[in-house]
Amino acid sequence: MRNLKKALALVVVFTMMLTLFAGISTASAASDYSSSVARMQKFGIMKGDGTGDLKPFADVTRAEFMTMLTRALGYEGAAEAAKGATKFADVPADHWASGYVNVAVQLGVTKGKSEDTFAPDDKVTVVEALAFIERAMGYEVLAKEKGGWPTGYLVVAKDRNYGLKLLDGVSEAATLPAPRGLIAKLFDNALNGPFYEIDSYSNGVPTYKQDAGVTFLTKMGYVQKKINGSDTFIVAATPYYGTDADKVKLLAEDKGGSLVEVKVKGYTAEELDQFMGKRVKAYYDDDDDDKLIDIQLADKDKTVVVVAKEISKDGDKIKIKDTSDVETNYEMQDDKIGAVANWNFSVTDETAFEAAGVFGDKKDLIEATAVIFDGKVDFVYGFKYEAPVKVSSTVDNTVTGAKYIRTDGGSKYINKDKDNKAKFTEIVKDGEIVELADLAENDILYVATEKADASESNAKDNRIKFLVVSDTVIGEFKAAKLNGSNKAEKVKIDSTTYEVYPGKEKVYNAVDSDFDDWDNVKFGDTIKARLTKDGKVYEIVKESGATAEGYSIVLNKATETDRYSNKSKYVKVLKADGTEVEYKVNKDSDADVNFASIAKGSLVKIELNADSEIVKVTSATGVPAVDQKANDISKRKLAGGLVAKEDAILFNMTNAYVDTSDDAEADVIGWNNLSDNNTVTYYFTDDGYIVAAMFIDASADVSYAVITDKTTIKDNKHRVALITKDGAVEYDVDGTIAQTAGAVISFTLTADSKVNTSVNTVSYAVYGEIQDVTSNIIKVNDTIYTFADDVVVYYNKDFDVTEDFEALTKDDLYKYMDVRLFLNADGDVAVVGIQKK
Repeated sequence: MRNLKKALALVVVFTMMLTLFAGISTASAASDYSSSVARMQKFGIMKGDGTGDLKPFADVTRAEFMTMLTRALGYEGAAEAAKGATKFADVPADHWASGYVNVAVQLGVTKGKSEDTFAPDDKVTVVEALAFIERAMGYEVLAKEKGGWPTGYLVVAKDRNYGLKLLDGVSEAATLPAPRGLIAKLFDNALNGPFYEIDSYSNGVPTYKQDAGVTFLTKMGYVQKKINGSDTFIVAATPYYGTDADKVKLLAEDKGGSLVEVKVKGYTAEELDQFMGKRVKAYYDDDDDDKLIDIQLADKDKTVVVVAKEISKDGDKIKIKDTSDVETNYEMQDDKIGAVANWNFSVTDETAFEAAGVFGDKKDLIEATAVIFDGKVDFVYGFKYEAPVKVSSTVDNTVTGAKYIRTDGGSKYINKDKDNKAKFTEIVKDGEIVELADLAENDILYVATEKADASESNAKDNRIKFLVVSDTVIGEFKAAKLNGSNKAEKVKIDSTTYEVYPGKEKVYNAVDSDFDDWDNVKFGDTIKARLTKDGKVYEIVKESGATAEGYSIVLNKATETDRYSNKSKYVKVLKADGTEVEYKVNKDSDADVNFASIAKGSLVKIELNADSEIVKVTSATGVPAVDQKANDISKRKLAGGLVAKEDAILFNMTNAYVDTSDDAEADVIGWNNLSDNNTVTYYFTDDGYIVAAMFIDASADVSYAVITDKTTIKDNKHRVALITKDGAVEYDVDGTIAQTAGAVISFTLTADSKVNTSVNTVSYAVYGEIQDVTSNIIKVNDTIYTFADDVVVYYNKDFDVTEDFEALTKDDLYKYMDVRLFLNADGDVAVVGIQKK
């Protein structure tokens, strides 16, 4: 029966241990406790072997553990004095750990394996290490109340009510031998834990309480740094942001008072930078209160770092757009922000992001990191750059020591001479730290300085950061949006629109159809645009080069023989962008060999070499006659029921002139040029989708739209942005039109998807408040109107053309909206303009 009870007790204990070990699994020797090991070395708890090797994966013996624990309790000196005879036969007087074992026994941390054995070379397990640490801290009385060995010690280690958190981040099984890295982690978890000490006696029975003033750190003689009475503060400057390599500047948690500069021991400048702007707790040796020996993040779980793409003021909040373009509005911690901009510190509110603020209101000229504490902006640090300039050359005079960058905005000095040098300089080009010699002509340069600027007079002891970008884009100059002064505010290169950097807009010369200050570039030229760090155009210059390949219609072909009987072959094509180009055929190429099979009036794909000569022509697939009109344009189904991609290139053949020497006539068209009865004769596919197709005599109906913008393009013609039944679209105009933004128009498209110049302005017939609206009718001013099949709905606040236009649908209409109704010839509502939603 006695044995049965013992067996049952063991089962109960084993079951409890399984429960307590939940979440503690067997980990590999690769568990990363490196930061804890480094911290234990810093505090002298671990010292390593004779070479200083801490051997983090080596198992810890009982003698080694008592040595570490004795040091953590601040009794290393006592252990030296206690060397000699011990009560244990296996720890003789000359044993290297005899003094540590004697102190541990005297403190009640251990009684040994038996009365006369200690087993100094046995490996200590995780649960044994926990028991020793808890005894040293006074928690054995609680462990016994919770079940004693071993479950009681595990309960105390894991119970959040005591706040010890001894097993936080520990993954090894508690019954296995503990490697040195894991022991370091246990000590790291315990360092700040309050000891459990006798508070008073009642009838000779002691009562206990936790004493936050007694920890392993205080036992070792380390004191927690306080500022304004608080033991938590903000790191307001690190070496990268303005201190010496071994110093940091600290700010009180409430951001009150001036900065406190202290020295730091045992940290590299890079390691200190990880604490920038964050709330920390730190410790110093009580013999030197001006030298921090340990810094740790406080409330780590409440701290989030956001690298900001943009920061701006939004009312009394701070709006931050992160690198993923996600915008979030934050309140400020305590209604004020600690900030470092260009190495200058200040405490401010949201005015930090106003024009005169430490960062200013130029969102594209900052590089900032925000520390979010407990959901609110706590600290912001980074750089406010001057407006970008273009590099012309660099100077590094080894004789005088002068070092600077020549730009179109003046010279930016690093060193005036050997005696007048910047204290700190960093050059970052395209995300990499580089040397001055790595800068190239025409690089775009940003400068941030601690002093007023990077002038020669400021070269001494200045701090300077250069940000350099070499981004360019090459393509065809398609269009420009001009302002009232005829300057280009936006430009379109190939299919992409770019903003022009403010102040770098150039005047369009309508007489010569070019931009004089941009190398006389014209619409249709192949150009190179130099971009700023936020993708705006700084400068445009002409660039030579050829396109790679493209879908085209063969307009004609010819062979030319010179006086020496040398034959040259040419092919004239209509390209996907609507331009007509004649290309020479590269001699002996595939296109040359198969020249006879290139059919005028056919859809082809051409490939060009670097010299813009055709090297290959691939013909499209012909459509069987039975499928030529099997279209469903609304579903983008074309020949044979194949589906076309949304951006498929569509050509319209109006006359092939197969039997004459005249060019074939064709245009590039859009989906709204088509109806289901149009004839498609050729197509190309990619991954099963039609990507290019050719129609015969495509047609289009009258459409309605509101003009949202108008720009000038090549040959002084226009391009209009419209809201139509298909939403927001852009069309070139086959000439010029008088109508401007805000005008509601009826129009037709030419076969090449251009707006016909015979545009009619449509005046609104009704203005008032919606009284009722359904899928087919709308009631305004007590009159019921029916919707046209392709009704256009748009919103323009107060019908103010300086406000944005928004494309909507009938489903967005509801009662009480202020609207204008524009009617078609049948009296149906063709366009609904919304003044107020």
